[in-house]
Amino acid sequence: MDEMAEQTGLDLDTICFFLTASTYAITALAFICAFSVLRERYPMVYSHNVVTGVAPSRPGGSLFSWVMASMSLTSEEVIKCAGLDAAMMVEFSVLGARMMLLVGLPTLLVLAPLNAYFGAGHAAGKKINAISLANAEAGEWLDWVHAAMVWYVVSVVEVLIHGTRAQFLTRRYKWLRQLPDARANTIMVLGIPPELRTDDKLARFFNKIFSDVGTVKRAYVTRKTETLLPPWTQLKAAKASLCEAEATWKKNEELGKGRPMTGLSCFGLCGKVDSIDHFTEQVAELTEQVTTERKKVLDEVTSGTTSAHLGTGFVTFSHRIHRELALNIQRMYRKEGQLITWTPPQPQDILWMGLTLDPKARWAVNMVGFGLIIFLLLAYFPIVVGITGVALLIDAGPAQAIWAGVAPTLGMTIMNGFLPTLLIMIITACFPLKSMARVQHELQFWYFGFLVFLVLLAAAVGQNVLVFIKALIDRPTAIFGILADRMPSATTFYLNLVVLEWTSDAMNLLRLPELVKFLLWGQIYDEQKAKELSEPEDQDFNGIGARSARETILVAIGIVFCTLSPLIGIICSASLLLKRLVFGYLLVFAETRKPDLGGAFWVTKLQGLFAALFIYVAMMLGVLYRRSPMGGPTLLVAPLLVYVYWSMRKFETGFQWQRIPMCDVVDLGDLETTAGDEEEDADLEHPARKEPEGEYIQPELLQD
Repeated sequence: MDEMAEQTGLDLDTICFFLTASTYAITALAFICAFSVLRERYPMVYSHNVVTGVAPSRPGGSLFSWVMASMSLTSEEVIKCAGLDAAMMVEFSVLGARMMLLVGLPTLLVLAPLNAYFGAGHAAGKKINAISLANAEAGEWLDWVHAAMVWYVVSVVEVLIHGTRAQFLTRRYKWLRQLPDARANTIMVLGIPPELRTDDKLARFFNKIFSDVGTVKRAYVTRKTETLLPPWTQLKAAKASLCEAEATWKKNEELGKGRPMTGLSCFGLCGKVDSIDHFTEQVAELTEQVTTERKKVLDEVTSGTTSAHLGTGFVTFSHRIHRELALNIQRMYRKEGQLITWTPPQPQDILWMGLTLDPKARWAVNMVGFGLIIFLLLAYFPIVVGITGVALLIDAGPAQAIWAGVAPTLGMTIMNGFLPTLLIMIITACFPLKSMARVQHELQFWYFGFLVFLVLLAAAVGQNVLVFIKALIDRPTAIFGILADRMPSATTFYLNLVVLEWTSDAMNLLRLPELVKFLLWGQIYDEQKAKELSEPEDQDFNGIGARSARETILVAIGIVFCTLSPLIGIICSASLLLKRLVFGYLLVFAETRKPDLGGAFWVTKLQGLFAALFIYVAMMLGVLYRRSPMGGPTLLVAPLLVYVYWSMRKFETGFQWQRIPMCDVVDLGDLETTAGDEEEDADLEHPARKEPEGEYIQPELLQD
């Protein structure tokens, strides 16, 4: 690598970056080409929504026709096909790319040449750093330019964030107006007191609140089903096994083979029995057991005893206005924490186990969960740093120049890829939530927080999180110096990390796990059944929660390092445009539709950008203070800390997006469209309105 540096006249950092970027770009292009071929070969895996007519358009027959089909999608088309959360995920890529262009172009066209030609040459031996702030002489007029650029970056990011509010609210309110009747007229009730724990008593209570016997259409208090759940769960598994055995036998008949056999273990003696006979008998036994246990639960409920019920439930009103009024009541019962009302999830997305937990037990497991998350952060960081360091010790021979750039970022990316699974395990075990969509939202929050520490602040934190936290507790103002001393030297690492996203996103197109599962299930079932069993994609790493967190951290890296490294803004913009291409296609043309929270992930992303903006200002304040203590540039940037905090609080407190305004509810009447919006709402008809969403009843109590 030293010989290459002598021949090209470039420094090692520059050579590593360009070789790394070239390697990732070529790999990403290879994955894209492979996907383009596989898309034609396996349409059920890569174009299922086109096959079923759900997608808004049909890509042409050429190899790369899907590129135009994806990039030409409108937000309304994504909403129709994949839901508002998916549409806002695609929209965030566009917002991030626009933000990075508006920030990256001025830094590249203004700061880069100024640093290169008017700097003191401190980075003369490192060509890629010659355009960065490291090349500028401390205390000179260039500091004023960088201080002004900080103001520009903050203004652009802040204006773009607040500028999205009106358009998002329009889409959010349309989404709320078009909710199916069951969900639009229902509230979730937590903390139901014992004296109201029957369907009739809860319904009478809410009827009495509104002084109308017909206000409540239906009330449902969660039943105790701890004796019913085990056999019901086993019955579902036995039916699935029986279905698989019957499909295998059908295939075996065509091939002239015998009936399928399954292993059986009893008292340590292993043998094989006929699969169909075995699972048929098992289904019959479990069906009888489930029927008996279900009858016990229903008989106890019919008797009217409150001991058969738990402290959670659902109330469905005849008119939406009563539902909205119930959600707005601050104090509904005598004690705090009783009769708390929430917006309900989709019925089929409810995690009923999270609703059956006792409040005291919930508090205890929550504390355990927080402890596990803290332990995971403290234990995981040195592992990531250690693996990154070990990777650098490997001698790759002639490919050392490429390996030196790839190893640190690849090691960190692989390790961070395990994080969503670990976090999901903690969240589902210790933070019982109401729905899988809420689990994804919780994952987005915690995963982004981890990525801030493990990626964005990796250089500042060093190898020991505890030492970093202790330093901040002892002297909070030390954060400015720590960021200023450690972050600027890591700009090349972050450049390599951003270009790694090209390969990661292109690999998502291949959908290899889904393809393998489809091919395996295809040996037994027809294509449609094999497709159903191969979906969805891994909801730990590729769910909307983890994807949203990674999308946000990419924009955050661009914001934090845009002034220190003028090249990073343009590269981040290119990465975000690739995300727009990839996820635009996957969400609309390939993947199954997921439960929708109506934009909650979008709002959390914007809050994450404010956090990145605060880190950026704190870092630049420290950098300028190190270069010119108490000088004009430092004083110019200092007020931005207060301004960013004020803008963030304004966004959080003034952005009322969760529920539709009451005036619109009054105009809606009984979920009718507001005057003047009929044609527009018809164009955005929500697919969920065409199909019933199910009932707010525990599935184990429903007759098969």
